[in-house]
Amino acid sequence: MGEHMRPGFFAFPRHQVQGTLDWIGKLQPSVVKGFLSVTSGQWWGEVSCLSPGSIRVLVHGEISDNPDLSSPERDAESTARVVDADKRLPRLIILKNEPHIWDGPAVRQQVADYTCRWLTRAHQLGLNGVVGEFSNGWPHVAVIDGDDWWADFSAVEATMEPGDYWGLHEYWGGKGPLAWWPWTCGRHMLSPTTHSIIIDECGFDLNVDGAGDNGGWVGRLDADVYVGQIVQYHQLLYDPRVKGTAIFLLDYDNNHWASFDLWPIMDRLSRRWQECSYRDPRTVAPASMSMSVTAGQPVLAPAAGIVDKADGGYIRINCWWGFVCLTDMASVSVQAGSTISAGQVLGMTGTATHMTVSVFGPPPAPSAQPAPAGQPGPAAQPRSGGTAVDLIETMRNTVINAINKDSPIPYNPQAAFPQFARQHNLGAPLTVELNVQDCRCQGYAMGWLWAKIGDWGNIHLETY
Repeated sequence: MGEHMRPGFFAFPRHQVQGTLDWIGKLQPSVVKGFLSVTSGQWWGEVSCLSPGSIRVLVHGEISDNPDLSSPERDAESTARVVDADKRLPRLIILKNEPHIWDGPAVRQQVADYTCRWLTRAHQLGLNGVVGEFSNGWPHVAVIDGDDWWADFSAVEATMEPGDYWGLHEYWGGKGPLAWWPWTCGRHMLSPTTHSIIIDECGFDLNVDGAGDNGGWVGRLDADVYVGQIVQYHQLLYDPRVKGTAIFLLDYDNNHWASFDLWPIMDRLSRRWQECSYRDPRTVAPASMSMSVTAGQPVLAPAAGIVDKADGGYIRINCWWGFVCLTDMASVSVQAGSTISAGQVLGMTGTATHMTVSVFGPPPAPSAQPAPAGQPGPAAQPRSGGTAVDLIETMRNTVINAINKDSPIPYNPQAAFPQFARQHNLGAPLTVELNVQDCRCQGYAMGWLWAKIGDWGNIHLETY
């Protein structure tokens, strides 16, 4: 997700106007998304001042919630008139929200045509778009659905310019994001786009579990459980195309959406905010995998995961970083839905047993995409803790230089850094603890840590 990626918010500042601004200023979210009808130019101006690194996304509901696809140029011009009248409003605009692309190729073609024409006119007017806005679990991708719908939007991909984003929605059910990876959560990794992505809606929704209607966490999940799910979701994000997220939602517009409101758990979430930038080690594919090529031998799981399919002599394992498929096995000793560990016996080889591995993205990193005028990109985010960038870089260089030394590396396993590293699966220490100005830092296999000397309860994780 990029260094220091933090969650963002889909905000409806109806009841907590100043409160939403206070949290935005404190947490520096990656994305702030809001409806024109619920926000104001003054509110957006405050967002820009308080969190200049946030990607600001405007929802012009009269356009985005109207399914009519007949007048893209007029729609772009209508939105341009609104934002031209108040320069404090964002000029990054979502297009049609959750179009019904499942209704067939003809509808997908209509959505693509509308989007291309809207973008062409919007660019002329100085606007950029968050396109797609695809509903949870869409569009189809070949590796898990058997067919590929992204090809239907190739013209949109070609029309997009720097400052445009794909907008994707990823929700999970009661068991959390990992249980839905990559069916709903993580589906962005399977997209072929070379452009940047915003997950501009995400969070728990009861409808993912088949309830038939939307429902948020309130009254359904324990507060700490939901905060943990939010942290886990962001730790699973490592695709460099993803520039931010917008949790649905902060404050609410009407009672139908009140159960999604983050307001009651903001204190809890803020205490775990920095954890969202750690990478879950389960998303890292092993360096190598092997299996027996002799018939009648045990087949050992090459990695941990969940058995997605077990049918006859076929097994597919969802390892969260990708699928491992085994075909033509003589016997299978695990069932679909079971959780397995690396090295667990899956069954016995047959005379033609074969293993294939499909890794979920990301594809080659896209070329640099500057933000549009007046719209700072995430690279402008202040560093965690307000520490100056040059001090961070000085510590980074100190850590890297120490890693490259050939001398043995003594360390205290009971110190705050090693305990933190064990809790977050950062691997072995690579350096001693190093003092840089009023900070202390130490390198580990999966990143390096730093803290103000004496403030051991506020440890920060950085990437190399």
